Amino acid sequence: MPDPTSKTIAPSVERFIARYSDPAIVLGEVLFGLIMVLTVMLTASIWLGQGELGVRHLLLAAVGRNFAWGIIDGVLFVIISLTERNGQARFIESVQQAPNSAAALALIRTKIEPTLVAVVDLESRETLYQAMYVHVRQVVVQQNRITRDDVIRGFLCAGFVMSSCIPAVVPLVIFQDNPALALRVSIGLLLLTLFFVGHSWGRHMHLNRWLAGVSMLAIGLALVGVAVLFGG
Repeated sequence: MPDPTSKTIAPSVERFIARYSDPAIVLGEVLFGLIMVLTVMLTASIWLGQGELGVRHLLLAAVGRNFAWGIIDGVLFVIISLTERNGQARFIESVQQAPNSAAALALIRTKIEPTLVAVVDLESRETLYQAMYVHVRQVVVQQNRITRDDVIRGFLCAGFVMSSCIPAVVPLVIFQDNPALALRVSIGLLLLTLFFVGHSWGRHMHLNRWLAGVSMLAIGLALVGVAVLFGG
């Protein structure tokens, strides 16, 4: 008999991720993690001659690098969030301190117009700018600080990077007595995961999914090549 709770857990997790992240961030973080671990896997021949000990070293290198960069990426995400909010606060203050309404509207127009010009006609844009000006004049700028949402999003970013090493770790654990096979299976699973990241990206971007998957695979391998070339 199926567990009824299993039908609610997955949607709850999806809603949680959708609230604190978006497909572009998820796919970007996973892609970053995959490139990191692929870089380790493709330069791992030095450990193959050490048998099971070499596999353990490879496992630690793959997991350790992704965990370290996951933490770094999560912290950077929080810092970027603070920086973006600071930019928004400075924009609001510049509008509020403008010498007159024409100058304030010019600031709003310069900031917003590039994102609207292709989808909203001139008259509607001007009406929107006027409404924004009225609203911004009444906004009280709050002190910028790290929020609970920042921390959650930072942890999610870290988690996405860290979890991307799973396809490499599992074969290294299962086939630890056969290092060459473990390495080949790990690389194969990582490349397959890279393809499906591109496939998912294509679905969200309304592109040909298979072409997006192949393209992401090619781009990922090219980026790994750059990392290997420059000692990454």
